[in-house]
Amino acid sequence: MFLVNTTANAKGARFGADIATTRVEEVNGIITTSIYIAFTTDANSGHSGTGVAIDSGSGSDSSITQITDAVNGVVFGGRIIFVAATEDDSSGTTDVDVVANSNTISGGSVTGSGGHTLANCGTNAKGLAVDFTIPSGGITNDRIYLANNNGGDDILTSGKLLIQFFGVKTTGI
Repeated sequence: MFLVNTTANAKGARFGADIATTRVEEVNGIITTSIYIAFTTDANSGHSGTGVAIDSGSGSDSSITQITDAVNGVVFGGRIIFVAATEDDSSGTTDVDVVANSNTISGGSVTGSGGHTLANCGTNAKGLAVDFTIPSGGITNDRIYLANNNGGDDILTSGKLLIQFFGVKTTGI
């Protein structure tokens, strides 16, 4: 077994460092990018509308990471696992999706131009795992976003997620 840890691509300025932790590991030519997200009452908010970015601050980028061949390999799959269900301040339940977009988005719609929904999770619960659908042409150089699919101006108050991407090294396999 051959294990290499790599520095992950940076999160966008609007996605707080206190919410997400990213780790990139390579074992035998397969690169696994793991992003652990823990929402707290102080740290995050949604924006009004369906398919808009979930973020936690100010700045010009709401992404949780960017996918590149050099760091993540050629991504062929992934999944989101709800370690604890996400909840909001109004209805109590949320629909959090994972979206790849070729554009840099700051708090707006991530499912529009350049966007691909990787995981449409529906109402989530602890233990829910949803596999990604990678679009034809891949997601190289796309930014990855969490999207609020409830349609309201929800403020997430709790929840824990593990997001994983699986890629193949492009050199030195």
